[in-house]
This record gives sequence, C-alpha cells and structure tokens, in this order.
Amino acid sequence: MQASYYDILGVSPQAEDIVIRAAYRALAQRYHPDKSSEPKEEAANRMRAIQEAYQVLSDPVSRIAYDASLLSLENTQPYFPSTQPHSIANLEANAWEILLRLHPELGSNLSKLETKQMYLAKTYRSLLLELISEKLVANLVQSIVEEIKDIQAESRLEQSRKTDLQ
Repeated sequence: MQASYYDILGVSPQAEDIVIRAAYRALAQRYHPDKSSEPKEEAANRMRAIQEAYQVLSDPVSRIAYDASLLSLENTQPYFPSTQPHSIANLEANAWEILLRLHPELGSNLSKLETKQMYLAKTYRSLLLELISEKLVANLVQSIVEEIKDIQAESRLEQSRKTDLQ
C-alpha cells in the first residue's frame, strides 16, 4: 500500500496548515538532492513525493478531495458519492470548490469537524451551500426585477415619444 500524503510529510490528518508547511520545509531541506547523503536519484524521488504531498495538502480544495478519496479507500461511503457530470453530488462538489477558493478557511473548519463528527461536517457543508445558493437566487431575482423595471421605463419612454410625434 502506498503511503498517504500525511505519512510522507509526517503529520496527522488533523494538522493545521502551518504544521504542514513547517514539515514540508524541514523535509525539503533534509532530502533535497543537493544536500542529501542519499544517492541523487533516490533523493530526487523522495523530494518529488514530498513536493506532491505538500502541493495537495497545502491547497484546501485539493486536501478535501484527497481526504474524501482516503475515506472511500477505507470502504466507507465516499464524501462525494457520484462523479457523473450532472449529478447533484458533482454539482455540489463544484460549488464547494468555488466556495473554498473564495473562503479557504471553510475547508480547515470542515476538516476539523470531519475528524470529530462526519455527520456534523456534512450538515455544515450542506447548510453553507444552501445559504450560498439562496443568496445567489435572491441576487438573481433582484437583478431580474431591476432589468424588468429598466425595460418598463424604456417602454414608457418609447411610448411617450410615439405620442409626442403624433
């Protein structure tokens, strides 16, 4: 079995971003091919693994996806049960990725909840997505109403011009 990214960096799955960054820096200094006492090719392979692990675990979106893949490997129900292009779960996953890009701290909050209570983590995620979608719908409705008002105003103006010309 291949070592997890957490094992490669020597951190726990609950590790904060700062711990992951510190572990990466320490390992990068220790195993850098130019500084390591290991053969160059071995050190380069180890360094690639360390960099790959850090790249995934330092990005909140990638880390959540990776954690979800670990869960599915452990024969538990996957966090995103379907990967069909138009499935609800896939749409939620896409929305969640966008939300995490805007607010990365939500990913660390979710990771903390997942370690303690998976049901609570799923509820937290669902409620956030629901809140965001309600806000988006409200903004969409508001912009449609404003557009209708503009169209009505233009229509009245055009109507008054026609009556003035007659």
